[in-house]
Amino acid sequence: MLKSLPAILILATIPLPAVAGWAGAEWGMSREQVAAVRGERPLETSDEGDVYTGAVGKFSVRISYKFESDVLTLIQVSPPEVADCPSFKNAVRDTYAAPFSDDKSEFIEAAKWSDEANGNIVTLFDMTTLCGVMYEPAKSPNSGGF
Repeated sequence: MLKSLPAILILATIPLPAVAGWAGAEWGMSREQVAAVRGERPLETSDEGDVYTGAVGKFSVRISYKFESDVLTLIQVSPPEVADCPSFKNAVRDTYAAPFSDDKSEFIEAAKWSDEANGNIVTLFDMTTLCGVMYEPAKSPNSGGF
């Protein structure tokens, strides 16, 4: 047992790649790979993406997977009933704590978090008749811009 302790300690110090994405779906996956992770066929499909139903915590949700050039680039999770928006938004805010951006206007509310552990930018939105949370890949340093 003591002979294997140094090997265990060395393995514990090796950084592992962060899982990038949400609930088993990773950025860059194809539609087929997302369907395999979900273990089911989508309820709706379009040129932009696929929609599934599911549950997150105590909420029934619609989960939309958006694809560009046939790779996963955005995931949107929304409660199907507008009446669930206040408690849904509170649950998201409780999960991610203080956002780095929190904008409110008369018609829209949007808050953003950087979920570095999962390689995501998380955006909570509320637009009077619809609310939800969007997950998109965080940009790598030096990956472009002005």
